[in-house]
Amino acid sequence: MTGSRPAWQANSESNSCEKCRRHFTLVYRRHHCRGCGKVVCDKCSEHRVVLPESYNYGPNKQRVCDTCYVTLVAIEYQVGLEQGKVVPPDYTAIRADLLTRVKSYLSLSESGWGSEGDSNGVKVWVRTVEGSQVSCIRSKLLIKAPIKKVMEVYSNMEVWKSWNPYVSSRTIEQIDPTSKVMSAVYEFPVIDKRDSCFYTSIMESSTFDSLNDAKGLTVAAISVDHPLCPIESGMVRSDMFMSLSLLEPVDDGIHTHFTSIVHSDPRGLLPPFVFNAFLTRGADHLRGMAKFIEAKLQS
Repeated sequence: MTGSRPAWQANSESNSCEKCRRHFTLVYRRHHCRGCGKVVCDKCSEHRVVLPESYNYGPNKQRVCDTCYVTLVAIEYQVGLEQGKVVPPDYTAIRADLLTRVKSYLSLSESGWGSEGDSNGVKVWVRTVEGSQVSCIRSKLLIKAPIKKVMEVYSNMEVWKSWNPYVSSRTIEQIDPTSKVMSAVYEFPVIDKRDSCFYTSIMESSTFDSLNDAKGLTVAAISVDHPLCPIESGMVRSDMFMSLSLLEPVDDGIHTHFTSIVHSDPRGLLPPFVFNAFLTRGADHLRGMAKFIEAKLQS
C-alpha cells in the first residue's frame, strides 16, 4: 500500500459489503475502508491502524478492511525483518516441538479413552490429560472418498464454513509446501469471540513408529506466537495444545478412515466443563465435512 489516499467508492455503487456481500440496511450500515476506499460493513472493517504518511490521515489509527489490514501488517513485518527489528519464529524448534507432541498424544493409553457413543456415524471418545482441566476429544468416521480428495477439501480452510459456520481463517505465513502458520477466528453463539494462531504441517504417517501405514497422512497443529498475528482487542486467544488428524486409506484406497484428536484450552471466562461439552459436538462438524466431500466427489 503505497501512493496517495485512494478515492472513496460512492455509496450508491454498492448495496452490499464488498467483502462479505451482506446487504446493507438502515441498521446494517455502510463504512469506508481508509486503506482502499471500498464500501464495507462494520464486521469486515473492525481493524484500526496508522496508515502511511502519504495518505494524510495523521498519526491516529483509521478504520481498514480485513484485506488492507493483512497487507499492512505483512509490509510492517517484512520491513522489520529487513531492518533487524523483528525476530522471525524459530520454525526448526517449533517443528521439533510439534513432532514431540504428536508422538506423546499417539502414545496415550487406549484404556484412558471413555466412549461418548456414536453420533450419526461419528464415534467419539473423551479423556483427561494430566495437568489439564480441558478434555481431549477423539472422533472417528469413514469418509466415502479417496484420501487425495479428502485432503483437497480438508486442507482448504476457506471451505470449512460449508459445514462449520462459526470459523473463519487465513494463512499468516507459508513456510514450505507442507507447513504454514494460520489464524482462525471462532464466533460461537453466546460465547465471546476467540481466535488461535497455529503452526500446522502435513506429514506422512510413516514418520511415526506407531503409525505404520505408508500411504496415510497426518495433519498436526499447535499454537504459536507470530508477529503477523497479534492478539486483538476484544478477542480471547485460545491455546491449541494439539489438533491431530489421521487419514488412513481403506477399501483399496476408495475410502478414508478419518481420526481427529483435539486438545485445546479456550481461555477467558469460560468454564472448562462448558467448553468440554461443546467440544463433543465436533462430531456434527466432522459429519458435515464428510457429506460435503462425498457430495463434491459425486458432482
